[in-house]
Amino acid sequence: MLPEDSCIVLYTDGMTDARQNGVLFGEERLKEAIRGGLELTAQGLADTLLEAVKAYAGGVLPDDCAVVTVRLP
Repeated sequence: MLPEDSCIVLYTDGMTDARQNGVLFGEERLKEAIRGGLELTAQGLADTLLEAVKAYAGGVLPDDCAVVTVRLP
């Protein structure tokens, strides 16, 4: 059972493996981006996360990047 107003984020490894000068985006940056977007809709959060990863990697994503977000009422 998940508490009301939970947010579930599923993502491929391409999200955390995106690089900037050889430094991974990583799970901590992804967690920070999620925390920063918790007030958004599920679609808004997914879009924001993809844009954050893309911006970090300078627009070049060599691996697949996919994210699914689910907001519970």
